[in-house]
Amino acid sequence: MARIIRQVAAPNASLSFVFAAAICLTPAWVFAVPDSQELRGAYSTDAVKTLNKPPKGNDTDVLENEELMKFEGNDDLLLGWEALQKKDYQRAMELFLKAASAGNVGATINIGVMYLNGDGVARDEQKANEWFRKAADLGSCTAMYNLGVAYNEGSGVKQDYRQAIEWYQKAIDGGNASAMVNMAAMYRRGQGVAQDFKKSAALQRRAAEAGNSKGMFGLGFAYDEGEGVPQDYQQAMNWYRKAAAAGETRAMTNLGILYRMGQGVAQDYREAMTWFKKAADAGDASAMTEIGGLYCNGQGVTKNYQAAMDWLQKAAGAGDVGAMSNIGTLHTLGLGVPQNYGEALKWYQKAAAAGGKAGMYNMGVLCYQGLGVPKDLAKAKEWFEKAAALGHPAAKSELDKMNSARPGMSIDFRGMK
Repeated sequence: MARIIRQVAAPNASLSFVFAAAICLTPAWVFAVPDSQELRGAYSTDAVKTLNKPPKGNDTDVLENEELMKFEGNDDLLLGWEALQKKDYQRAMELFLKAASAGNVGATINIGVMYLNGDGVARDEQKANEWFRKAADLGSCTAMYNLGVAYNEGSGVKQDYRQAIEWYQKAIDGGNASAMVNMAAMYRRGQGVAQDFKKSAALQRRAAEAGNSKGMFGLGFAYDEGEGVPQDYQQAMNWYRKAAAAGETRAMTNLGILYRMGQGVAQDYREAMTWFKKAADAGDASAMTEIGGLYCNGQGVTKNYQAAMDWLQKAAGAGDVGAMSNIGTLHTLGLGVPQNYGEALKWYQKAAAAGGKAGMYNMGVLCYQGLGVPKDLAKAKEWFEKAAALGHPAAKSELDKMNSARPGMSIDFRGMK
């Protein structure tokens, strides 16, 4: 699962890993951000699959009040749900179709879900959207949200940010918190609208105050970075804690980072490790990378490169590009493993292919120094340019040195700072 991460400043020089081998080791400096990944997750789990179970009490975040009454009063829909749990998809579809023909909004949405997931039918995003549109015409804010995601991602329709915004706004007008979160992401990125961090933060706050865990995480991140609100680490921690209590693994990871960096709280590596392990146990790859970083640095734990490698391997297996680059660095420097430039090259290539700027930077290092590959300054420059274009500060610095063509120039690779 791809994860969007952002490198942040290291709090002290010892973590910049100044090595003669001139490789950037970035075991820890990552932040999970409220960006496009949550759109896909919300589409497949939050707003869609939650409709596949009868809501309890006043759970109006799943269905609107009108839909709740129809859900609880329709035997076919409830029987369809039971068939769905038994994976009797044919029976479930028959019952949902019968309920939908009677105007049941929940059943109408669930038919769309079945086409979206390919449950008992051929997966068909266009048909899914057709059913979501029928539910939207019946007044379902959840279906409006689903259509917003479809246009946002180009799922079964041509990608169209303006159409996405229109559907999100309709859902927001009906109080759909998930739509608020996704609209906030669009304002944050400037997709279909002018970039506006204040509007993004305001929408995250609305969602958070409505009890949406992703909104809590997004608002925490806004305070963390000072995006649309004054930077306030204590407020960030407050909202991250709420999001973490609601199960948001990214919030757990970012809480760990605040403890590791001593931002808004006294620096505490052991507490950081506690949060990273909670997130890692829940499958968060960046938290696994963070744990690897603590073992690399001996922070809160005894320095242990083999343990670091084990955690980085887990993170890389889960798709974390920072972990891929760091595995390459351990091989480059011979930390916990025999020094092996060929193995390092393999991991840097994986990281670079996945869009990792540290991997690109380190590919440039290998090419520049001729480690595991023939020395090639032109290729080194190409890799540095790619990394610099993604905001890697050391790559920008090395490009300046290379462009100055200073005789006897030696590269001082100090990693992410």
